[in-house]
Amino acid sequence: MMASHGWAVLLPNPRGSDGQGTQFTEDNFQDWGGQDFQDEMDGADYVVAQGIANKDKMVAGGWSYGGFMTSWTVTHTDRFKAAVIGAGVTDLTSMATITDIAPSFLDGYFGDFASHHDMYREHSPVTYINNVKTPVLVVHGEADDRVPMSQGTEFYNSLHFMGREAQMIRFPREPHVFAERDHQEALLTHVLDWFSSHVQ
Repeated sequence: MMASHGWAVLLPNPRGSDGQGTQFTEDNFQDWGGQDFQDEMDGADYVVAQGIANKDKMVAGGWSYGGFMTSWTVTHTDRFKAAVIGAGVTDLTSMATITDIAPSFLDGYFGDFASHHDMYREHSPVTYINNVKTPVLVVHGEADDRVPMSQGTEFYNSLHFMGREAQMIRFPREPHVFAERDHQEALLTHVLDWFSSHVQ
């Protein structure tokens, strides 16, 4: 959708993803926002160096773990002109207790919650919310049990209370992956409009 409107799109495969062997998949153990973030910034640097992207007109966005990465990105760099956080994990501490795949999901990434509480906080984007300068659109489904809407609400409200540029759009009835066609189309429209309004 973005490419059809003239955008160059980078879809990175950072450490912690699959397709590159077991070690590559496990490289973000206890390191969300570490090597994976560096991989994505290296990708952004590369497309700028190749003349594919204009460093003054870049935006960022992602869904689920990509939403985590986007919320981590805007709390750790202001290089992007706008961002969209879709169904994003923003607070690992609360996520560990409310997701429908607790406790095994985050335990597998960080270790048991009781013994690694500080690590959960240190790798939560909301911990660094005061650093955000990027305009942020938060999108979430109200029926999301995987990454409950409170994750997006917490991040949005924190930005709103600090007077940062932010909007949140909630979609009724939608789980973690949107099912209703009208909502799927509306989501794409909102994403395109948000990015286009911040990059001429």
